[in-house]
Amino acid sequence: VLHTVGFGWDWILAGEFYLTGYRAGDLLVKGDITKEFQGRKGASRISISGEFFLQEADHFLNFYESNHFRWYNDFRKIKDIRGSLQVSNEAIQLDAGAHFSLVSDLIYHTDSVMPAQHGGVVSVIGLNVHKHFNAGIFHSDHRVHYQLSSDNNVVRLPDLSYYTSNYISFNIVKNALSAQLGFDLYYYTRYRALALSPSSGMFYNQDIMELGNYPYLNPFLTAKLKRTRFYLRYDHPYAGLIKKNYFHVLYYPMPGRVFRFGLSWTFYD
Repeated sequence: VLHTVGFGWDWILAGEFYLTGYRAGDLLVKGDITKEFQGRKGASRISISGEFFLQEADHFLNFYESNHFRWYNDFRKIKDIRGSLQVSNEAIQLDAGAHFSLVSDLIYHTDSVMPAQHGGVVSVIGLNVHKHFNAGIFHSDHRVHYQLSSDNNVVRLPDLSYYTSNYISFNIVKNALSAQLGFDLYYYTRYRALALSPSSGMFYNQDIMELGNYPYLNPFLTAKLKRTRFYLRYDHPYAGLIKKNYFHVLYYPMPGRVFRFGLSWTFYD
């Protein structure tokens, strides 16, 4: 690992190379470059990172036996190039970035649950934005992620995913009891999500149906009394009232209406 500072930038370079064993010839190179700018209202940060992998397929992808599946493969090494750019600013409470990945000889599981190796290059690009708004006791947190795969038959991703948390934060008893009341919301666009094979415990591509395009909402109340925290949450209160497509994985629905509560007490050392 090489760590240095130059021209006001923080540089880190790391690498691994396997000489012997099952992963002989595998190579990993990672680099990160960051710089911080201090302002009157907070710091700004720029981070650039890159990675290169030359990696042998996991052993179970080449050799596997069970009551329901058996395969013996000789997959080529996977080559993966990744890069990202991330910028943040404390003053406006914004974090945004972009990333890409180029993968050659990617291994994935087909609709028969068997592993297969894609012969070409699959690229994935993504953009992400995180923004926090606040006005007095009102807070609103938003995370948006857009991603695009060059081959949806191999790598399947929702085009757009979104998470938001909106709440009011207030003191009930000054310096003693504080609370937050609001809701979390999760959403992503429709796509051919993965399926799960219980007999092998592996996820695989399926073409039976598309999942997504369903808002999953959880109202909550949290409070802190000195060293004690507790929360109340009502997950998915409208389950069954609108369309029932609340699945992340084929045939495995997200929980329906569930009331949750919790308590945490911090002790002094």
